[in-house]
Amino acid sequence: MTIKDLTTIPVLDSHVHVFPERLAQAVRSWFARHAWEFHDQGTAQELLDRLFGAGARGAVLLTYAHRPGLSQTLNQFVASLAELFPGAVGFATVHPQDKDVRGILREAFSRLGLKGVKLHCHVQLVAPDDPALDPVYDMASQ
Repeated sequence: MTIKDLTTIPVLDSHVHVFPERLAQAVRSWFARHAWEFHDQGTAQELLDRLFGAGARGAVLLTYAHRPGLSQTLNQFVASLAELFPGAVGFATVHPQDKDVRGILREAFSRLGLKGVKLHCHVQLVAPDDPALDPVYDMASQ
């Protein structure tokens, strides 16, 4: 394979975190204090405009609920972005302590058209083998 061949391979970004602006600001602020500054600024839509404008053919949109009660709003947000960007595939989120994990995922997959589930075990303070995640794995396998 030559360098010229690489220019014909479609670029797919398989790990794009997106959040509503207020939550995105809080995430950026936390990272600025504890890790690093984000070099690219803007709303999720602006960042995706730049990504697809630069030639990306696809992106997997991910978000995560850091506490119970946020999942449905975040899932609707991701679904709206996936609708705006035809090359985008949206993944749902659910917090293991949400009241109706199965119902949230059922809505995310059937009504919103999301295609997978993003968990963030470190942020959500849950081990991958915790029985609280069994409903998530069950719904994902269906």
